[in-house]
Amino acid sequence: MHLQPYLIVASLYLALGPFSACGLAHPFHTSVAEIEWNAQTRRWEIGLRIYANDLQKALRHIAHDEKIDHAQLNFEESETVEFVRNYLARHFVAVTADGLEQIKKENSEPKESASANQTVDTSTDKTNSVSHIKWVGHKTKGSWIWLFFELVPEDPEHRFVVVRRFLSEVNPDQINAISVRNGKQRLALQINLQQPWITFDTTLTEDNSVTTPK
Repeated sequence: MHLQPYLIVASLYLALGPFSACGLAHPFHTSVAEIEWNAQTRRWEIGLRIYANDLQKALRHIAHDEKIDHAQLNFEESETVEFVRNYLARHFVAVTADGLEQIKKENSEPKESASANQTVDTSTDKTNSVSHIKWVGHKTKGSWIWLFFELVPEDPEHRFVVVRRFLSEVNPDQINAISVRNGKQRLALQINLQQPWITFDTTLTEDNSVTTPK
C-alpha cells in the first residue's frame, strides 16, 4: 500500500473548497480521505484522517448501541481494530450496478422526518455488496489519527464504490472530504448533511443524483 499521508492535507483544501480556510478548526468537524485504485491488486487503498477524539466517541456510540461494556481507542487490542474495521465496513462498500440503483431508489423516497445525524442505508443485505475491509494500520499525529485500510471487492462486477457520511452520529455538522485517484485521473468530492453519500467507479465517474429529502 503506497499511500502518502502528508499529501492528504493538500487534498483536503482541494475537496473542501470554501470550507478550507476554517475546516480544520472548531466548530466545523472535518475528515479527509484519499482513495486510490490499485489496478494490480484490484483493491481500493484508503487513507482516512479524522480526529482521534471523534473516533473514540463513535466507538463508544457503537458500544452503547450494541450493549458492549466499553470501547477504548487502543489499537494494541484486537477488539479496537475489529470495532474500527466494522465501522468502516458500514460506510465504505462496493456494489453492483443493481445494488447502486437500489440505494438510489430507497434513499430517494421522502422520509417523514430528517435529522442532522441521519445516515443513508447502505447495509450489505440491501445493496448486493460483496466486499470487505482489510485493515492495514494506523498512525497518530497530534490530535489526528490516520486509518489505513483497503476496500476489497470480491467480485469484478462490484465496481461501484459507495461512501456514506461517517461520524455524523457524534457530529451532526460533520463534513467528509474525499479525494479519489486512479492513475492520472483525480476526483474531489464532499459528503455533508445535504449530500450524505457519494458513489464512483474505477473510471472515476461520479453520480450524486440522490440527496437527503428535505
